[in-house]
Amino acid sequence: LPVMEEEHYSIYCINFIHNRIDVLDSSPEGTRLYHEVLSNRIIPRLNLLF
Repeated sequence: LPVMEEEHYSIYCINFIHNRIDVLDSSPEGTRLYHEVLSNRIIPRLNLLF
């Protein structure tokens, strides 16, 4: 699932091998807090699909 906010790109990838969601991020800065907030909205929706 690609996510774009302003010029910040992230991709949430469903990793079936390890049964988890991996996050790929274009930002060189620490983005842990950003993804904690965003993932609270995205991950439950992705879980509904699988």
